[in-house]
Amino acid sequence: MATFRDAAGDEWTLSVTVGLIRRVQAATGHKLLELVEDGSPLLRAIEADELVAFDLLAAAVASQRDAAGVSVDQFAERLNEQALTDGFRALLEATIDFFPEPKRRPLRTAMRRSYEALDRLQAELLERAAYQADSQSAAAAIDASLREKLGVSSGSSPASPASIPKD
Repeated sequence: MATFRDAAGDEWTLSVTVGLIRRVQAATGHKLLELVEDGSPLLRAIEADELVAFDLLAAAVASQRDAAGVSVDQFAERLNEQALTDGFRALLEATIDFFPEPKRRPLRTAMRRSYEALDRLQAELLERAAYQADSQSAAAAIDASLREKLGVSSGSSPASPASIPKD
């Protein structure tokens, strides 16, 4: 059993059973157990479109949503990127828990390695984004300084040579 919280702070519990596997497949057309298959088409679909992860998650908590009076659209509004990530990780963990212990161990090891790789990739992307933002800020500052020295206002065309002050 695994849990996650949505952005509203509500907790959702996931426990994969044969019944849940059938309901998720009926609602989404996807086979939930493919989540733990190496190179599965389901994982590729999720990489291409994170809404596939949302659909799986929404189907997995459908009975809880119904009991709480939360529609699919309302559930979607409660999931920011962090909550979707946490929910998907909980779904993966619950799917692994479905299997008997001898099969769980290697799956958990693979999942932990995947999480570590994802965390490293996310950290690298954030670092790159911060660097690009810093670079863009520096470029904007240099551009503004040059425009000021040349007597050019932002959005206007360059001043004529006659209007540029001479040193």
